[in-house]
Amino acid sequence: MRKHLLLISLFATTACSASSGSGGNGQTTGSTSTALSGHIATGTGSDAAGFGGPSAVSSSMTVSATTIDASGSTTSVAQSTVAAGGTYSLDVPVHAGPTLVQALDSSGNVVVSAILEDALVAGAMVTVQPMTTQSSVQASVLLDMTASGTALSAIDLVGLRARIDAVTAAVVQAHAADMASLATTDVHALGVAAMTAQVSQQASLTAAKVDLTSYAASELSAADTLTAALDANDSATVQATATATFTTSLAALDTQFGLDAAAAASEATDTSTSAHVAIDAASTSTDLNDAFDHAQAVLESVATSAAITDAFTVAVAPATVMVQLQAANTALATGVSASTDAAGVTAAFATWRTAVQGTAPATDGLLATVLGATLTATAAYTTTVSSIMSLDTTLQATLGGSAVASESASGVIDPTTLAGLVAGAYATFDAGVAAGVSGSTLTFAGTDGALMTSVFVTSQGSF
Repeated sequence: MRKHLLLISLFATTACSASSGSGGNGQTTGSTSTALSGHIATGTGSDAAGFGGPSAVSSSMTVSATTIDASGSTTSVAQSTVAAGGTYSLDVPVHAGPTLVQALDSSGNVVVSAILEDALVAGAMVTVQPMTTQSSVQASVLLDMTASGTALSAIDLVGLRARIDAVTAAVVQAHAADMASLATTDVHALGVAAMTAQVSQQASLTAAKVDLTSYAASELSAADTLTAALDANDSATVQATATATFTTSLAALDTQFGLDAAAAASEATDTSTSAHVAIDAASTSTDLNDAFDHAQAVLESVATSAAITDAFTVAVAPATVMVQLQAANTALATGVSASTDAAGVTAAFATWRTAVQGTAPATDGLLATVLGATLTATAAYTTTVSSIMSLDTTLQATLGGSAVASESASGVIDPTTLAGLVAGAYATFDAGVAAGVSGSTLTFAGTDGALMTSVFVTSQGSF
């Protein structure tokens, strides 16, 4: 545990003690180096060491590009000065693995930092995401994950960026201002949760026979687009729009890579639930847990909306239904984003679920509209729906015990074990839904049976 308590101070001093390689403002990219550029953003909140803040631009004197080793330690390979306004550029030797860019104050302490997800290519020019509190917390989590024994090559950097939003990062920053050890504990908990979510997502994609290398390349493309938009304009409105576009792009990947609606929904809920269960078990901070869970709910709302839209599209739902579905999806996204607590998130999902699935026995939702009154008025339909809905009790009970079941003898959560338990719980639920529909005495027309399966799998998300 001592290793984690020391991480923030190590993060703040490594760069100034390491040797500086090539670098310097205005250098021309060489045949073995990449030209990086970016800027430090004026932050909000407190000026907590290493996590940016209102004085980040004025405090930053130099910028250092560093490599990360297997223990989470950094080594500077290039340094440059920070120009007025917080902009910088430096020439960085090509190296394996991600690059961590750190802005340093006059004493060589880290003020703010950011991860460059892109691999360096000789002769290329690359923009680094703006250095903010959010990017700094993500960088700290990356270092904690590697220091905790996670292989650097095994970490999904884009996924890490997507799951730790600005609000979650602000909680860590505030804790750091109160006591450094609180922020260190936060960072470690976020690392456990992010890794659990990643393991869950990759397992789902592997089961769906998705090429993970191609999928990662598409994720990186979405992240690069986000970086370009954020670097171009610090306006809160522009940044919010760019982030929303990034989230939507990631949600759309499942369908682009061939996952059907049910599989895409399962991937989203498995991943979100894994993250949710992990952070609740790893952290005792209500503020951190609520903020992180809200970020996962935003991701799940977008992914779930995309999956259910695909399901109704495949079922050739009437245009009027598709309009109503779009309205329900928009209301879900708006409701989740505007929520200030877990109750608000739960209420937004419940309202959306009712609109799509209907209230028991599910005869008043959009699903019933597509299936038609002739089928939904039958006793067989009521029996089938009741049987499917009863599966949720077992699902919730299994998920409730998954965190404890994933702990080692010393009480440490194993992300792979936890992700596996969550995936197993949802797989059992999904299989039960499919069996309930296929084994029903109902006679479905065309793709109606597949739609019913997709709706009940999709609508029983983690929130």
